[in-house]
Amino acid sequence: ILSVSVAAGTPEGVHTVEVLQLAKAQRIRSDSFNSVTASMATLGVPAGEVIINGKTISITSTDTLRDVVSKINNANTGDSPSNVAASIVSVSPTENYLVLTSAKTGTDSQIVFSGSGT
Repeated sequence: ILSVSVAAGTPEGVHTVEVLQLAKAQRIRSDSFNSVTASMATLGVPAGEVIINGKTISITSTDTLRDVVSKINNANTGDSPSNVAASIVSVSPTENYLVLTSAKTGTDSQIVFSGSGT
């Protein structure tokens, strides 16, 4: 959490350090979707590509929210993972959210989006 160094000749002393907050991984959510099994096109999401931390996710008109979660999680594998995990949080059968969580904390936790489907 903390590292300290002093220069030669620094006078001795007693210091207190209090850590008030640790960095957390970035977590973001989508607007609500009324189904996890309906096609994204039916839910108003056009087909296209989303790039998450440099990994391209292709979303087709027939993909469901569950399919999109699987595609995002598959991009978080291998030698060059996206470092972003996807999940669905269901509040009710008609209120479902796509949640993306960074695997890193602090400055490195930023989730970067680009592409035609962002």
